[in-house]
Amino acid sequence: MNIRAGIGSLKLYRYMVKTGVKPELFHRFQSILETGMDLSEIEYFIEHAERDLGCYREDEKIFKRMERIFAFCGSNLVTVTVFELALLEYMDSSLDELLEILFPGHKQGIRLLEAVKILYPKEEYFDHIAEIVPCKKILPLFLLRDHENIEDLFCHYRADTRLIAFLKGIEDQSVFLKGSVKEIQKETELEPIFIHKEIADSITDFVGQNFENGSIVLIRGERNSGKRFLIQHCTKRVSRDLLLVDFWSFMEGTESELQLKKEALIREMMLSQAMLCISCISKQNEVFYNRLIGLLQEILFVFEEFKRTDSIFLTSEEKISLGFVFEQPILDLTVEKCSYSDNLKVWDGFVRLYLPSPLFCTLELADKLPLPVGVIQKVVKKISFMPEQYTDVSNVVRLCYSFLETEEVSSMKKIVTPYTMDTIKIEASSKRILQDICNQIRNRMQVFDTWKMRQMYPYGRCVSVLFTGPPGTGKTMAASVIANTVNLELYRVDLSQLVDKYIGETEKKLEHIFLQAERSHCILFFDEADSIFGKRSEVSDAKDRFANTQVAYLLQRIEEYDGIVILASNYRENIDKAFIRRISYIIEFVNPDAKIRYEIWRSLFIEPMEYEEIDFEFLARKFELSGAMIKNIVLKAAFFAASAKEAITMQWVLTALIQEYSKLGKKIQKEELEEYAFCIEE
Repeated sequence: MNIRAGIGSLKLYRYMVKTGVKPELFHRFQSILETGMDLSEIEYFIEHAERDLGCYREDEKIFKRMERIFAFCGSNLVTVTVFELALLEYMDSSLDELLEILFPGHKQGIRLLEAVKILYPKEEYFDHIAEIVPCKKILPLFLLRDHENIEDLFCHYRADTRLIAFLKGIEDQSVFLKGSVKEIQKETELEPIFIHKEIADSITDFVGQNFENGSIVLIRGERNSGKRFLIQHCTKRVSRDLLLVDFWSFMEGTESELQLKKEALIREMMLSQAMLCISCISKQNEVFYNRLIGLLQEILFVFEEFKRTDSIFLTSEEKISLGFVFEQPILDLTVEKCSYSDNLKVWDGFVRLYLPSPLFCTLELADKLPLPVGVIQKVVKKISFMPEQYTDVSNVVRLCYSFLETEEVSSMKKIVTPYTMDTIKIEASSKRILQDICNQIRNRMQVFDTWKMRQMYPYGRCVSVLFTGPPGTGKTMAASVIANTVNLELYRVDLSQLVDKYIGETEKKLEHIFLQAERSHCILFFDEADSIFGKRSEVSDAKDRFANTQVAYLLQRIEEYDGIVILASNYRENIDKAFIRRISYIIEFVNPDAKIRYEIWRSLFIEPMEYEEIDFEFLARKFELSGAMIKNIVLKAAFFAASAKEAITMQWVLTALIQEYSKLGKKIQKEELEEYAFCIEE
């Protein structure tokens, strides 16, 4: 590097001598111009140094990196001179002061016009247009340029800390790329590939063909499905570093900021010889997507100019077609969702990799939570730092949900309750159906993937459940029981925020909810479902037509949905018959009989509640109440007793019961209370 800067100094000295610059300038800038050689010696040194620089190498690593850059310059002496002067300016900033005296209008950096005059002191610059034209293609690849005056002859080029760090072998990323670009060295140790090995092989074979003018590899798949991981494996196989670019953070900013980032990225590719991967590309932001196309066109133009045969990797969660934009070969691959067997391989693989011994049942997790590869890796890594007592399946499931990246949707509310199969008090036949539902959820992967039944059921795999019956009979509680039994999160859909007066907006919101549920593997619960799953009507006006369209959309979406949906309605007859046909399970909830009412009353009085002589048999036999009403009565009685600083007694229970009846417009007569008639105040 010092040798190259020294050659630039000699060329400048020669120019000043040949153009008759005042002698005092030589003395004033002797730190730059001190040579100890006469003009003939300088000419000889410049000529031989350009031809055989290897004789003067100062450091093997710097020399090789310098040669990599100057190989792009070839025999173009103007480009070489700009580089040499830029290095000299970086090492001694007083060069700018001297150049301002020699070339009025000079700012920080080196102009092409100045380099031409320094190289050819007695000739006109237009005599060297053939040398000047290629400079504008080569110089921005390695030097920074100002954007105030972009004209080729007057644009200033300069060396920055990133170029100098590269020449010295120091890995220091450009300031313009920090936060949006990550470099992955080929020496980086990677976890083994547990699945999708055939995709990795296809990518490696494609990249190995070294297509002239470059190529593109587009990999699609859900978030955290291992797309970037596969690309890292492929670049490691071909012994190349990888520049990993985040689409969203890279494309933000003004056009001038983006231009600086693009130039810095292309320069980083040329300096490090790394391959490029732009991840998470999307068409949702049209401006960003158009910027991406422009960036790819610029990079592929550089590939064409400098005979580079690299592949550019792109990853996306969306279906994107690039064939009509680019002429280069494009490999379009999709990373499909993991099957049960694949999911199990990933769980078992990471458990063996990170844990000294299996701490939980991977079979249950693989069957219940078909998570992306990246999420499973994060979960198992986290578990490796946790105490063993916190690694049961329920805690692992909660940990899985904490790593799932889902956006909050205002019309989805998470329901968290402690209810279990033992907690809910319903008819035995209804409880058996609840258990059947849980068993189907637990064993879906085994049936559809291990037993290969998915191909016979390409649609209609949704576990759909309808709860019908009067209010307060346990429909919402039953939904919570299912979620807790199978260790999945439950989300209630808030229909008040879902239904929209504008045509088509309700369907958009519903689609967003289904997509979020698919991504987070949660259970969707539609309470008061008849408001959107209601019967289709005869079309008498536009309102009826669009209402029917909404029902038709839901029919199709549930048919396609591969998750779990629970509907609740007070009246089964209000649900469209087409939905009934598609429902997997239907449970009719009824008001409890005396036996179940007794169980409900008894289950609500638990330690450490203070209560005395509660006649559960009398309460269950005498009053036909729903489960929700009994819960309300017990809660009120508890507050009455707490306010009186007493234990809960029959008096407080009956006082609360009388109030609950009054809400329904009913009045309890004294004789109905039999031996407890004294509880009614006169």
